Amino acid sequence: MSLFQAREWWRVEQASHEGEEFSFDALCVAALNEGQVVTGSLSGMLRVYGPKSREYSSGHLLLEKALHAPVLAIEAGRFVRGSHALVLAVLHPKSLVIYALSRHGSSDLDAYYSLDEVYAHDLGRPAAAMTYGPFGGARGKDSIVVLTLDGQLAFFDQDAFAFAAFLPRFLLPGPLLYISLTDTLVVGTSEFSLEAYTYASLATKSASQQPGSKPAGDDGTSAGGGGDGASGGDDGDDLDAARGKRLVPSWTLNLGQPAVQLALARFSPSLSAAQSDVLVLGVSSLFCVSERGELRSERRLPLQPLCMYPYPVGPEKHNLLLASASGMLTVLSGESVVWATKVLEPAVALAVGTFGGLRGLIVTLSADGALTLSYLGTDPSLSVIPGASLPKDADFAAMEREMRKLNATVSKASVALAASAPATDGVSTGSEPVATAALPTIAVSAAFKLLPASASAEGSSSAVVELTLTPRNARKKARDIDVRLTYPPPFRASHTAFSLPVLAPGETYTYSLVVEADHGLLPSSMRVQVAISYVVGKRAEPRSAVSSFALPLALLGRAVAPIQASLHKYTLATPDADPLDVGRLYPLLYELAELEMPEYGSPAAGVLTFQLWASSASTLSADESFVTILVSNKEGKYRLVANNLRCWAWGKMPLAPLFKALDTRFATRKALQDLRASLASQSEQLRGIQKRLLTRFTARNPEPLNSLDTLFDAAYQQVLETGSQVENLARALRLATASVAALMRLLILLLRYSCSLPADQHQRLVSLLVPPPTEGVAALESNIEWEEMLDAGLRHFVSTSLASSLAQAQQGTISLAPLTSLDGIRTNIELLVTRLADGVSLQ
Repeated sequence: MSLFQAREWWRVEQASHEGEEFSFDALCVAALNEGQVVTGSLSGMLRVYGPKSREYSSGHLLLEKALHAPVLAIEAGRFVRGSHALVLAVLHPKSLVIYALSRHGSSDLDAYYSLDEVYAHDLGRPAAAMTYGPFGGARGKDSIVVLTLDGQLAFFDQDAFAFAAFLPRFLLPGPLLYISLTDTLVVGTSEFSLEAYTYASLATKSASQQPGSKPAGDDGTSAGGGGDGASGGDDGDDLDAARGKRLVPSWTLNLGQPAVQLALARFSPSLSAAQSDVLVLGVSSLFCVSERGELRSERRLPLQPLCMYPYPVGPEKHNLLLASASGMLTVLSGESVVWATKVLEPAVALAVGTFGGLRGLIVTLSADGALTLSYLGTDPSLSVIPGASLPKDADFAAMEREMRKLNATVSKASVALAASAPATDGVSTGSEPVATAALPTIAVSAAFKLLPASASAEGSSSAVVELTLTPRNARKKARDIDVRLTYPPPFRASHTAFSLPVLAPGETYTYSLVVEADHGLLPSSMRVQVAISYVVGKRAEPRSAVSSFALPLALLGRAVAPIQASLHKYTLATPDADPLDVGRLYPLLYELAELEMPEYGSPAAGVLTFQLWASSASTLSADESFVTILVSNKEGKYRLVANNLRCWAWGKMPLAPLFKALDTRFATRKALQDLRASLASQSEQLRGIQKRLLTRFTARNPEPLNSLDTLFDAAYQQVLETGSQVENLARALRLATASVAALMRLLILLLRYSCSLPADQHQRLVSLLVPPPTEGVAALESNIEWEEMLDAGLRHFVSTSLASSLAQAQQGTISLAPLTSLDGIRTNIELLVTRLADGVSLQ
């Protein structure tokens, strides 16, 4: 992070509508009449500015014209035959147009500008990039070369088409650079390398490909060439092979990463008068290459670069401006960083020019069209926190007493705030809004629509969930919104994440997805956790919001005809409000069962029997899967009635089932890790056999197979069988994780009510003991999993919060190491239960 902020001298927001964007080649600073800045957007708008004074005024916009085609690149050069005046070359996806900027009027008051088309070339192929220069050693004029998406280099000698050549092994277009000293064209390839071709070799190659080529427009064909010419890089290779001529680069340099931008400058120290550097900006490095393809230096960049611009600081020296995605602007001189500053928006294009009599103003263009002229400031804005330094001899005992006092004050304030919060009825009507804070955030609400479900326990139930995102207390647009959803087992969804580009205050966004519940599992929770990350403001300040919503009960069972039961009863009294009938409590159950909604006040409105889908696939018996809900409007009570209710807890906590489930999950996880390692070894063996077979099949004089085909079939079958076993064990691991989560939540619930734990300590136990729902689904690539994290957390609690006395409390680093057994976890869980039963608090 820089101490300095770029000092803004002139600024204008160009975007005339929402969504107008600009590319890094769509900025040009040139003296067409005076000092002008020319920009072009992907929406086809061309703008010419003439900044003459500080702060933007309407007179600084010299021209604005809609070209009705996206502007990919803009260059200024001597492109008109018989004239040395600078004109504009504008590259569109299907055409190359040359414009002349003319001024009319005798004074500044009545002056206006016009943009006149001089000539145009129809490319015929979609364009990607262009560059220009005095190709072939020409003097007093500039020629243009256009690279198309299919690898064609189309050369234009001002208003005439010269020739076209295809690059070999072409896949994706890259940046272009012309070196006049060696008359060479440098291209960044999709093979993460640089290739250089001399102009003479390209012209010779073109002569062998297209004999008798005519300029564009003479016979109705475009510069891309129709007819019998080559249609792509691969066709050009075939034609070369047929004629015995192949386009060979004069030099090649492997970069190991994609090239983002190329530039020519005198950057390295101790260069002779006839030498220059080819600067290559990669995705993570800056390369300095000689004109002959020799790597002079490489610099690793700490931030993701976007663009660069070399500017002269003398007759024999250039400095380099480098813009990053985080909004940093760095000035490099040789191997040294001479300045670093922060700009308002990340720049996608850079330039340096003279405006209003000021030399060296930095021109930056952002992706959304913010055009800024700035200079490097020298007065840092530093905020010094008073009293930040500590005395040499700190009184740690006094600091600890003060910390305890502050914690007590915060606890009292939290209790008072919770007591003063308004009460809610807690009744879900199918759309459950999540509570929002007073701070700016994004609220989430969910609505459900059930789909037809299978009537068997082996099937599944599905529901369409419509999530609605609404900004609350927000004044700025939220951008780059990323939403992540975490579902507890046995629930799974069609999507666990989605994103949207922007959400303005007052707007809402609705996203639909399908949630499915497996009938073979009992859930440990019904709530889906929602995590939202986004940025606001021009500085892309990060924000986040966390919320949750409850899934409908109808995903786990169905409503059936009322069943009489009287053995076990559980009564809920509602003295402060009249109870709602079951039709209003569970409307989705009636919708799924295709039952008529009972009228309010009728006898049927006060009774509902619910059956769990998981009865036949779990330890529940048929009788235990039915629960009848009775509503008494007169007495103000709800009553849950069942013939069988297995719920007990006495003396010590029931830890034996939990330890058994932990052992099952740990053994399943170890078996899955071993099986995946075996699958990796078998896959490597299969690839080795494949390579040997391919080598023998492609040889001119193949050797005997020597049963390699039989060995390949056996290895392939072995890989398939192991893969099937991996899938079965992965499902077993998910089931074991769900069982552990359910038993852990049961243990925490019993501890909460038997030990009178407050809500914050209950939440700490949930975070510590309950495995996340994603555990058991992701690939086990390391030996550190949930068990190791649980062991480290338990050891930390035992040595700090659960220590018998303050003197026994130990502060230190808890290391994570792969476990070979769960003995330590069992001992620490038993110790945790014992200490909580003795009244120890989790502080």
